[in-house]
Formats: sequence, structure tokens, C-alpha cells
Amino acid sequence: MLISLKLKTFKLILPSKKFKEHDVKEYLVNLFAQAAEKLSYLKNVELQFNVPQETSHGDLSTNIAMLLTKELKKNPKAIADEIISNLPLDENIISKVLVAGPGFINFYFTPGFVNAIINKIVQQNDKYGFSNEFSGKKKQM
Repeated sequence: MLISLKLKTFKLILPSKKFKEHDVKEYLVNLFAQAAEKLSYLKNVELQFNVPQETSHGDLSTNIAMLLTKELKKNPKAIADEIISNLPLDENIISKVLVAGPGFINFYFTPGFVNAIINKIVQQNDKYGFSNEFSGKKKQM
């Protein structure tokens, strides 16, 4: 699964204990948006999050550090370390973030957070993922 997002398209939502209402990808995008306040090179990047093939590599990962290597003329592992140190992580949501291989940033979610998402899916049943945001609006396809 590939999730591709641009930072500038999301509003800033600060993590909190009530976060369980929000989406995982939105949370990660907001983390990067907050880090972009200190690291200007993150402001207009296109983030891509992948589910790693091996579960030992985390729940989601991004190769953003490797994509920025040419532009910043820095080692991707150094870029990844700098990004991670500027992410305002909530320990109730993310248990750890590691740099792997040539510069992948791997995110590991806490079991409690994952369980909250599963509970939300079960409670909403067939309605999970649906939105009325665009109901009644026409779209040309």
C-alpha cells in the first residue's frame, strides 16, 4: 500500500490523547508539517508512506531522506536522523522510529493505538472510511 501526500494540503493537528479520532496518515503528515517549521526543506516535499514487506521493518516507512539527498548534498542517514530528531512524537501513538538501510524512516505504532484503530473500524462497520464531505457536489470525471 502506498500513501502519497503533500504537506501543504493538510491543516496542522497537534497530537493528543484524543487522537484516536484521527487518521494515521494525517497524523504522520502533521508530524512532518511540524518538523517543517524547523527544517525548511520539508515544506514542499511529497511524502510517501509504504507498508514494509517485512513486519520487522515497522508499520509504515518513508524514503523521504533518500529523496532529499541530491538536493541537500547530505548522507540520507544523516538527513533521516535530523528529521526524526525534529518530529514531535507522541509516545501513546508511536513506540519508536528507526533509520534503516540507506535511509528509510520506519515508524512503529504502539499496540494500544493499533487496537484503537481496529476498534473504530469494528464499531463503524460498513461506514468506516465513508465521508459526507463531498455529498451533493458535482464532480466531472
